[in-house]
Amino acid sequence: MSPLAIKIIAGLAIFGIAIVGGMIPILVAKQQASRRYLSLGNALAGGIFLGVGFVHLLPEADEALRKLVDYPLAPLLAALGVGLLLLVDRVVLEGRNSMLGQRDERTRPPFYAFVLLIVLSVHSIIAGMALGLQPEAAAVLVVMLGILFHKGSAAFALIVTAHSAGNRKLWQTLWLFSVMTPLGIVFGTVAGQVFEGRTALIFEGSFNAIAAGTFIYVAVMDVLDSEMSRERDRIAHYVRSSLMGEDDVPMPEQDRDRVLKFALVAIGIGAMAVMGLWHQHSHLGHSHADNGHAHGAQHEAHDDHAHDDHGHVDHG
Repeated sequence: MSPLAIKIIAGLAIFGIAIVGGMIPILVAKQQASRRYLSLGNALAGGIFLGVGFVHLLPEADEALRKLVDYPLAPLLAALGVGLLLLVDRVVLEGRNSMLGQRDERTRPPFYAFVLLIVLSVHSIIAGMALGLQPEAAAVLVVMLGILFHKGSAAFALIVTAHSAGNRKLWQTLWLFSVMTPLGIVFGTVAGQVFEGRTALIFEGSFNAIAAGTFIYVAVMDVLDSEMSRERDRIAHYVRSSLMGEDDVPMPEQDRDRVLKFALVAIGIGAMAVMGLWHQHSHLGHSHADNGHAHGAQHEAHDDHAHDDHGHVDHG
């Protein structure tokens, strides 16, 4: 089978698994007991975001940027990403809502879902371009499997977070995210190598570092803070909402799923760690192949040099 045919199949498979992963929370939301299931799914999404940020994106960014500068630039950019989201979310948007008298968190715009959609979409395009640029069928298959393992869980986590943030356009969000990787495959296949050398390292390394900070911030400050909040905080929120005349806020109940939520967070991190092993093996395979090409090129250069030496006659 030709590499082009495999790329077409890969695009369809990646699109399909993203739709399936995002459909699960959408369908669960229609059930009677959806509140509990989505809360558990949110905890799993928090673990996934932490695993992706710490295990995948941050090490990849550090590896790329270390080739350019002998400084921990990737962790610095990740910290700046956290600081930027903190500024926008807890200073700019919170100050704006306070001025408008909107103190309830439910009136805030779906900021997290919007940021995650942008970050995940750009990352998906980059991953798709990496697949589209592969010239050999075996390399296409390796990259395709790596993307498939991540796409479904990323779609699931994105839609769960979007639903928790109050985004009602879940299907539109899912369709937009699902087409990003196939779109990247098209870009990589048709346009060829867009970024080369130092430019590619700067772009991919910087983006992955900032994206890592984004995932870590959303997981800790939004997802896990909401799902593992203290009981007195939930009671205080209910009392405040009742005094403001918001009667649709549910009475806080004892959280009997706290241990289960922690287990789901650990499962999410563990799943991303296992996928990191697969990614590392595939990455090492590409590195060995590159080294093989470089080693072969050195042999060819040495043979050519030797041939020139043998062919050269000193008439002095």
